[in-house]
Amino acid sequence: MAKVYGISDSEISFTTFLNSHLKVIKINSFEDYQNYHDNYREEKKLKENYYDNEYRKNTDTINRCNNQIKQDEYDLRGVEWDIRKKKAIVGKYWGKVKEDIQSEINQLENKSRKLKNNISDSKTTIVEVKTENDTLVIEKKNFLLNFDRDIHKLFELERNEEFKKKRQGAVGENKLIGFISNGFENDNNSYLINGVNFDIRGGAININDSTKLEAQIDHIFVCSKGIFFIETKHWKIECTDDFRHKLLEQLEKIKRTISFIFQDKIDLDVIKVLLVGTERKINLDNSDFVSLRIDEIREFLLSQKNVLSNDEIKLTMNELSKYLPKEKFGDFPKFTLMMNSWFIKVKNKITRQKSNHIKG
Repeated sequence: MAKVYGISDSEISFTTFLNSHLKVIKINSFEDYQNYHDNYREEKKLKENYYDNEYRKNTDTINRCNNQIKQDEYDLRGVEWDIRKKKAIVGKYWGKVKEDIQSEINQLENKSRKLKNNISDSKTTIVEVKTENDTLVIEKKNFLLNFDRDIHKLFELERNEEFKKKRQGAVGENKLIGFISNGFENDNNSYLINGVNFDIRGGAININDSTKLEAQIDHIFVCSKGIFFIETKHWKIECTDDFRHKLLEQLEKIKRTISFIFQDKIDLDVIKVLLVGTERKINLDNSDFVSLRIDEIREFLLSQKNVLSNDEIKLTMNELSKYLPKEKFGDFPKFTLMMNSWFIKVKNKITRQKSNHIKG
C-alpha cells in the first residue's frame, strides 16, 4: 500500500471553513465531516460516553483517595500512640537500651511524617479531581446544548455556495488519493505526499521576474514508475484561453521548482508533471505536461515503465524532505539506503561534464 503523508490544501480549506461555523464539533479531516454527517447520533453518544466515563473514573479516584485517607489516619493514630508511650519511658533507661528506644522513636516519627504527607497529597488530589469533574459537567452541558446546533448548521451549510465549492475540492482530492493508493496497494515502496508547500528560502527561484520563496504543489507521488508532480483542478466548465495561459504558467513554476530541488542529483526524464481534472479533462495543447481525467490517473501510472530502484526512491524522498515544512511534515521519515550507487553515478556524470567543459 502506498504510504500517504499530509492532507491536501483543499481538505484543509474545507475543514477550516467548517470549523469557523461550529462551536463544539471539531472537524480535522473530510472523513470526520462524513462521520458527523452520516452518523451524528452515534458521534453524539460516543462523546456523551466519554464525559460519563471520565467523570466515573474521577469519582473512583476520589473514593480511593478517601479510603486511603481513612487508612492512613488510622495508622497515624497508632504510630503517634506508640511514639507517646516510648517517649514516656525513654528517660528511665541508660546506655544501649536508651539508644535503641530513641532509634525506634525516630523511625516512628519518620513514619508519622510520611503518613501525614500521604494524607495531604490525597486531599490535594481530591480537590484537583473534584475540580476536573466540575469542569466535565460544564463541558458536557455545553456540548449537549451546542452539538445539535452544530449538526443543524452542517446540514444548513450544504446550501451555501462557498461550502459546495470547498467540498467539491476536498472530494476531488480524496478521490485522487484513493485512486493512487488503491492502485499501488501491493507496493510497499511507493509514497504519496499531499498539500506540499516547499520552503525554498535557501535558494529562491525566479519566475517571470518574480522571486519565489515557496512553491505549492497539490500532490507528489514517488514509486518505481517515476516521480509525479500532480496539480489538480476542479473545473466543471471548459477551460478558456486566459485560464489555460495562467495554468501553463503555474505548471512551468512546478517544473522550475523540480529543477531547483533535484538539480544534478537525478535524471529529470523520470519526472512527470501531471494535470488532473477531477470534473473533466483539461486540454493544454502542450506536450511538456500530461493532462488526465481523475479516473484515468491509476491506469496511467500503472502503464509506466519501472525507472527507479528502491534506493533511488529513498534518495528521492530524502531530497524532497529537505524542503518540506517541519510544522506540517515533522514526522516525515528519514530513509536508510542499502547503497549509494545512484549518487556515485551522478557524481561521475557531473565530473565528466566538468571535464568536457574544460576540454572545450
